[in-house]
Amino acid sequence: MIIDQISMSYDGKRKHLDDVSTELLKGKITTIIGPNGSGKSTLLSVISRNHMPKSGEVLLNGLNIAEFKAKDFAKQLAIVYQHNTSPDGLTVEKLVAFGRVPYQSFIKRPSEEDTQVIDWALESTNLLEKRETALTDLSGGERQRVWIAMALAQKTPILCLDEPTTYLDMYYQLELLDLVKRLNEEHGLTIVMVLHDMNQAIQYSDHIILMQQGKIIAEGEPTEVITTERVREVYNVEAKIYADDEAGIVVVPMKTATMS
Repeated sequence: MIIDQISMSYDGKRKHLDDVSTELLKGKITTIIGPNGSGKSTLLSVISRNHMPKSGEVLLNGLNIAEFKAKDFAKQLAIVYQHNTSPDGLTVEKLVAFGRVPYQSFIKRPSEEDTQVIDWALESTNLLEKRETALTDLSGGERQRVWIAMALAQKTPILCLDEPTTYLDMYYQLELLDLVKRLNEEHGLTIVMVLHDMNQAIQYSDHIILMQQGKIIAEGEPTEVITTERVREVYNVEAKIYADDEAGIVVVPMKTATMS
């Protein structure tokens, strides 16, 4: 997927995205990071066609995503939002089944393939034993996995996640990110996600996009993008960065740069 000179504004005044260009690497995990208001979720929203840019274009398989029919685009890209709501009393399996809507019609009953894909999505997210459980009876981490399972049921090559670890405690954050990495490694999914935690982005990403004020400041491999100078410049924070055998590097925030 190619993002070519995208500009976007919600209010017609401030540019929430300002001439953004990049390429999302096929079969890799790309994480968009940056301070609040930097344009992270806005970029993800444009990529997933929830907002149309004022200028520029997003190309998927050489075609502007605006030209896709809704069902055809839903077979190419699935997104899980930070905030998700569902009707009361819905079970895990019934919610996941909504992921098959792009492949169905009003006159066609769910197929054997639909059933197999739903089972696969539940198994991939370790939810088979919870399939008849009401969403209201699940923990926060389990509910997030259900929404990911629904996205998987769309059977798309691209999966977008907007701050998927928000409101989860540390255990469920890591459990979810381990799931994301496994889906990428085992099924070759191209994954694009927005994260706040810099160390989680470093550990779980192949490629990082660092944003500030609607622009891409740097992008590349985590150890190339995250430096003490950029943390100071973008976040206004003094930090120490240590080498780590598993994560590559670990960022330790020390104080605000204005205190120096």
